[in-house]
Amino acid sequence: MTNFQRLLRALGRNIYKARSNKRLTQQDFAKLCNLPRSTLSLLECGRSNPSLQTLTQVSEALNISINDLISTRKNFAWEILESDIKREEFDNGKVRVLRLLPAEVTTINLQEIEIDECGKFTNSPKPQFSKEFLTVLTGDILLRLENSSTFINAGNSVHFRCDQTYSYENIGEDTARAIATVVPFSIFANWQ
Repeated sequence: MTNFQRLLRALGRNIYKARSNKRLTQQDFAKLCNLPRSTLSLLECGRSNPSLQTLTQVSEALNISINDLISTRKNFAWEILESDIKREEFDNGKVRVLRLLPAEVTTINLQEIEIDECGKFTNSPKPQFSKEFLTVLTGDILLRLENSSTFINAGNSVHFRCDQTYSYENIGEDTARAIATVVPFSIFANWQ
């Protein structure tokens, strides 16, 4: 196999992986790239020598650099662009939530939460048997569940079933920061 053939194969593998990670069909991805589906099929199979224009369209649709698209390295980091990270505010701006994973990642929810003094963040129930892992980085947070509550100090973590309504409240005078990770039952069931 020549170096050129290895590059085409790597390109195809990388496009396929990135498209699959975004849960896009070839047809949906073709529309996003404004390219024929057959062109993408040939690219993913490593049987097409794309133009720079085609590489640019594919790379922009996937938010991946052309260098990463043609990389022959099997393990490399995919950059998540700031534009793919959702920021929200609640409780009249007293609570800020930064969703650290792009919307395409649907199995795990990872958030950085900042809560100003007297701020409250209420969450809706997640799918049945899901768990949330909360690590308080700074400040003190009161976690209220349907039938109980607990204080979490900076440096400490808790985990709980989050298939119920629950809230975080900043009970201190300084801004509290925490990292919250919601994991569906299907993933953590194998950990126990």
